[in-house]
Amino acid sequence: MDPAKSVWLYECQTGKNVQAAVEPLNRESAKWLCSDWFEPNWWTISDFLNLPEEQPDFHWDWVALLSRDQNKPGRRAVCLRTADGIIQGAMVYRIGVTSALDATKNATFFDRIATAPSNREELVSTPVFRGVGEALLRYAVAESWFYTLGGRVNLFPVVNVEFYVNRNFRRTSVTDPETNDILYELSAEDAESWLRDCGGL
Repeated sequence: MDPAKSVWLYECQTGKNVQAAVEPLNRESAKWLCSDWFEPNWWTISDFLNLPEEQPDFHWDWVALLSRDQNKPGRRAVCLRTADGIIQGAMVYRIGVTSALDATKNATFFDRIATAPSNREELVSTPVFRGVGEALLRYAVAESWFYTLGGRVNLFPVVNVEFYVNRNFRRTSVTDPETNDILYELSAEDAESWLRDCGGL
């Protein structure tokens, strides 16, 4: 199965499902995700209930990430963009890392994944869209399946571990030596089940 070129998001104000395009995230688009590149950016277009500076990704330099990974095999970056031109979520990832659950297999590793601050319940009273994180995750699982990795994906969750646990990501024995964060992985069996449940297979 090919990964989708568009996804459906729930627009909270209208109660309707709207499409967002799956696009490559390039350096120019990535500037809009960085709080310290220029304004407006996705940290300044909304009124927030809490300080956005307290979000783990507030200081991420997406442009530097793309520059570091430019032309390296297996490195990818995509974003979800709605018809108004706004990026609603983005991720940087690697295809072909070793699975933490089965060392004889490969997986896709999320280096960075984030939804727009305007879609975060901890920052705004009413998110603009729901389902952004789910859509990004589903896209990555489908792409992992497409590249014959069985749908395996893993990451170090910087926030909301429960989001991944509820989608059957399993805690592994791998830790980040710098942060002591724990790696979580979606197995091939659970990935296949999830893709079938959402009509992807």
